[in-house]
Amino acid sequence: MTARVIIFAFLLLTSCVKRADYDRLKSTSDSLAAKNNANIVIEGSQVYQLSSKYTGQTYDLYISCPINFKQTGKRYPLLVALDAEVNFGAVDYISHRLTKDKMAPELVVVGIAYHGATDEDTYYSIRAKDFTPSEDKEQENRRKNAYRYGSGGAENFVKFLSMEALPFLEKNFPIEMNDRALYGHSFGGLFGAHVLINHPSLFDRYLILSPSLWWNQNAIMKTFKADSLIAKKIRVYVATGSLEDTMVGDQMRMVNHLKQTGLKTLSVKSEILENETHRSIFGRGFTNGMRYLFESK
Repeated sequence: MTARVIIFAFLLLTSCVKRADYDRLKSTSDSLAAKNNANIVIEGSQVYQLSSKYTGQTYDLYISCPINFKQTGKRYPLLVALDAEVNFGAVDYISHRLTKDKMAPELVVVGIAYHGATDEDTYYSIRAKDFTPSEDKEQENRRKNAYRYGSGGAENFVKFLSMEALPFLEKNFPIEMNDRALYGHSFGGLFGAHVLINHPSLFDRYLILSPSLWWNQNAIMKTFKADSLIAKKIRVYVATGSLEDTMVGDQMRMVNHLKQTGLKTLSVKSEILENETHRSIFGRGFTNGMRYLFESK
């Protein structure tokens, strides 16, 4: 219930209200209503727009740096979070909490979102194109509105990251470019798996939650090659909720493929989180993943 409704409900239930009190309360109500319609700003964060010649999209980069980064002269590990429209506040908050408890280092946190007042259907349709590594005509035909921009654009999104976004961030922010982490969930997790398998050197740490490995009849698993991972230190955390049906088995098969590479430089932790669904997995999964990816040995 909004502040406006509460105030006027109170007035209706009160038998004797002076005109001056009415005017004062109405003014307060109008002020609260205006504030309720204002944008929420995360303290210390910045927003930059970046247009991509590879995807044809303009992205908002939500950027949160350590508080005293300008004074320290230090460079910090980078965490890139996909789907920042819905998760940047939580990603930034949890990251800071873990830093305070010395479970993660200070980070530059960057969320990637679509620029403009994108409605929910448009947002999901664009991300479906950007995050899927292959076309799935069956899905496109069955749910035309959900995939009205097509699918299979992950390679173009990789180019946006590697040739546009990461160079921009390296130039303008105190980032240690040899320590980069990528977080993605659902289609974002599928994209994370695609990057890990096909462009492993792009990031050093991968936090993958509930990856949609089912896409295009598990096509990503059919192209998995043990020698696609280069000999560099890579840490991977992947988790799926126990209530996510066939996605549990998909994750287990992917993890087995990763472990069969035999690369001693590849560290993988896999969890099936009890009583978690595709939507509820974020809190535990992201926190557990961050603690694993940045734990000190």
